[in-house]
Amino acid sequence: MRHLTCQICAGTVTRHAQAKVMGRIEIEYFRCSLCGFLQTETPHWLAEAYASPINRSDVGYISRNLRLRKATPLILDWFFDAHGDFLDYGSGYGMFVRMMRDQGYRFQGFDPFCKSLFAPDFTLSGRLDGHFEAVTAFEVFEHLEHPARVFSDLLAISDTIIFTTELVPDELPAPQDWQYFGLDHGQHVSFATKKALALLAEKNGARYFHCGSDLHIISRKKISRISIYLVGKDKIQKMWSVRLKRRKTLLPQDHQQILTRLATSSTPGEHSHV
Repeated sequence: MRHLTCQICAGTVTRHAQAKVMGRIEIEYFRCSLCGFLQTETPHWLAEAYASPINRSDVGYISRNLRLRKATPLILDWFFDAHGDFLDYGSGYGMFVRMMRDQGYRFQGFDPFCKSLFAPDFTLSGRLDGHFEAVTAFEVFEHLEHPARVFSDLLAISDTIIFTTELVPDELPAPQDWQYFGLDHGQHVSFATKKALALLAEKNGARYFHCGSDLHIISRKKISRISIYLVGKDKIQKMWSVRLKRRKTLLPQDHQQILTRLATSSTPGEHSHV
């Protein structure tokens, strides 16, 4: 079954291209005539595509987390209560959660489709609820069949989403000419434009900010666009990293918390999640 309307603005979509994902499944891509959002047909192949939650060709997993470990603290310190609670949605192996806690930020993870290897004791299980100063969602948007629905749910638990996704190029490429289509793994089904993200923010009573490259913010908080421009600069991030060294890490208390849980657990080695 094909989508008849845009997942973001409900505008009319037209066929853009056809391609094979995972080497054998023929699918079609459609583009919205109003906001430029690009989406696949109904992604009936996702169960097979997610046989492994983190696809084998994602060789940038570690370098991406290292980069975002530098960019995110600057955003949190400048615009938000850096001592608040934060959630990493689609946290995968939990590497980013662990990195941010190491730097003194109270992060938890949430990912019902992937086991946390690095922060299992700081991962939400069950329902997505509570309230957070901000939610991060890195390399998540493009995986969502219904991105507007998911982002609306996230904005119900926080006024801010800090996320990454590559924008659709101005000259729309054929699927085989843009690696972000992810034809080898078939997990990428939604592709954003600035206009689509701005409309998504507006629908939720928020504003959209492009921080440069693949980094974006949707927030109901008052944020200066000039400041947003600055936080996207690598030089500013490096300067701010010096200040981070004076922030108290959560490593000792996290270690003690885990030891306490292990001592009271009925099963040796069992971890109870927050």
